[in-house]
Amino acid sequence: MRRAWESVNSRPRRPTPHHREPAPAGRRASVHRFAVLLGEEPAGRVLQALLGHAQLDARTAELLHTGFLDPLRARDVAHTRACLGTCEDEAAALLDALLAPLHHRALVLRRPLDPAFVDALLDRQLAGSAR
Repeated sequence: MRRAWESVNSRPRRPTPHHREPAPAGRRASVHRFAVLLGEEPAGRVLQALLGHAQLDARTAELLHTGFLDPLRARDVAHTRACLGTCEDEAAALLDALLAPLHHRALVLRRPLDPAFVDALLDRQLAGSAR
């Protein structure tokens, strides 16, 4: 799962100190890549299954969080901060506002995470974060 996410999150190139996508384009691109992972790729189906199982099994939840979700969250908050120049709390809140609807749409509604939906979500949230 980690390799699948890292490969998705690094397309076309992973931001490094020498290569950064312009903000907020870098954050937009990352959210689009996550939507593709969650909604279309086999690794996204595995993540959905693990998230569902973690709701019922405390050990699975612990392992999923400590081994994958917590480090991923820390990296994504840092990326959001770098892309948008926000403080950690603002970056975390924006990340929640961006990713929660994707999870809800994929896991609960079982609806596609099409680019138009993702763009509309990004437009609303990123416009709100600029205030």
